[in-house]
Amino acid sequence: MSEREPIIVGEYDPIRIGQKSSPKTITREEADEIIGLRKDFGCKNPAEWFRLRHNRKDGRMELAAGSWVGVLNLSEVQISVYPKVDPNPDDNPDSLTAPKANLMAMLLGAGYVDLDPRDVPKLDQSGAFVDHLANLYNQKLLLEITRGLPHSYVERREMLGTLRGRIDFEQQMVATARGLPTLACTYDSFEVDTRLNRVLKAGLKAARSLVYGKKTKQMLRRTEELLDEVHDMAVSVDYAKSTPISRGSRHLESLKQWAIVFLSRKPLDIRGKADGQKGAGLMFRMWDVYERYVINQLNKTLAEVGKSAGCKLYAIGQRQSWKVATYEKEDGTTKEAFTLKPDIIIYRDRRPIMIADTKWKVLNDAEDEETAKLGVSQPDVYQMMAYAQIISPPGESPLPLALLYPKIGTYSGAGCKIDDPLGHLGSGRRKFTIDHKEKNPISLKILEFPLPMA
Repeated sequence: MSEREPIIVGEYDPIRIGQKSSPKTITREEADEIIGLRKDFGCKNPAEWFRLRHNRKDGRMELAAGSWVGVLNLSEVQISVYPKVDPNPDDNPDSLTAPKANLMAMLLGAGYVDLDPRDVPKLDQSGAFVDHLANLYNQKLLLEITRGLPHSYVERREMLGTLRGRIDFEQQMVATARGLPTLACTYDSFEVDTRLNRVLKAGLKAARSLVYGKKTKQMLRRTEELLDEVHDMAVSVDYAKSTPISRGSRHLESLKQWAIVFLSRKPLDIRGKADGQKGAGLMFRMWDVYERYVINQLNKTLAEVGKSAGCKLYAIGQRQSWKVATYEKEDGTTKEAFTLKPDIIIYRDRRPIMIADTKWKVLNDAEDEETAKLGVSQPDVYQMMAYAQIISPPGESPLPLALLYPKIGTYSGAGCKIDDPLGHLGSGRRKFTIDHKEKNPISLKILEFPLPMA
C-alpha cells in the first residue's frame, strides 16, 4: 500500500480524476474500481453511490460521492465520506464548506453501536474517522491489557508425563495399548484465551484492515502481539454480539461494542492493477442512519412523556406494511399488490396517532413562486396522502402527517405532548392543508429534526 494521503470528502463532494494518482486525485481506473464496489455493500440504487460526472467549469471528469458515508480502504488509496447537510449537493459552490453532521454521534444515536457517549470523543472530521476510532480502541485495549485481561478456566486434554487433574480413562486405555509412557490427563487451566478476548483480538485485526496510516497499522500490530496467548479465529458480528459478559468483565462491554463496529466491515476483493489484493470498507446508507437516529431519539422522548401521562407513547419504524390493491389471476385467485410502508408511525396505547416520513435532504430557503413548497417534492406529498387514506382508522379523521428533514442543531424533548407528539420540534417550517375542500382535511407539517454537528 502506498503512502498517499487519505482523501476526505463530504456527501456529494467531488474527487478529482487525473492521469496519475496524487494526494487529492485518483485515476480513472481507481474511480471505476470504487463504482464497482456498490453491490458489495448492498447499495441497490446506483444514484446513491459514487458516480462519474463531468465538471463543465474545469472541463474534466470527477468522481462524486453519494449518500453512503464511511470509509473505503483500497490497495492504493483510502477515501472517507462524511454526512453533510447541503441544500444543493450537485451545484452548490459552497458545497465543500456546508455543515457536516457528526457521523459517530449519529451512528450511536441510531443504535448501530451500543456505546456510552462519554466513551466517544468528538472526532475531527477533517481526518479519516476510522483511524481515529482505531486509535481510541487500541488505547483502551492497551490499558486493559496493562491492568490484566480477564481469565477463565478452560478444560484441557493432554498426554503428560505426570498426572495433572484427573485421568481420562478412555484415552488412557488407548495410550496403554500402544505402550505409550504417558498419562491422559484432563484438567482446568486458568487462561486468558477466553471467548471475549478472542472477540477483542478479532476486532483489533479488523480495525487494522480498515486503517490506512502505516504508523497506525504498526501500532495495532504491536498490540496484537501482546495477545499472542489469545487464539486467532474468524469472528462474525453475530458471534461477537452473542458473546456473554460476566459480572467481572462488565467494564469491557464498551470494548466489545467497539470490536463489533470494526467487525461490521466488508472485506473487498480488489481488481484492476491490484488484482488479488484485499481491501476493506465500512459504509452506511445515510437515509437509513437518519431514519434510525430519528426513531431512537423520538422513542426516548415519547417514553418519558407517555410515562408522565400514564399511557404508552412510542414510534415504530418500517415494521408494518399495507397492501393497497388486489388483482385477479388467470386461475381465479386474488393477489395483493403495491405496498405502503411508512418510515414512522407514532402510537398511543397501540392506537396510531400520527404518521411521519424522514427525508435525508435539506429544505429550500428560497421563497419565490417556484420554490414556495420549500423543495418538498410532489411525489412525497402524494405518498403521504396515501398513508393517511390507508392507515387512518375507518370513520375517523385522517391522521396528521409530518415530513422530517435534517438540520444541524441540539435535540431537546421539551414541548413534546400526548396530543402533539412532535411538538418539541417546533411549529415547523410550513403547515400544508391537503384536500381542504373536504370535511376532513389532511394536515401535513414540514419539520426539521436537529442533528449533532461535527
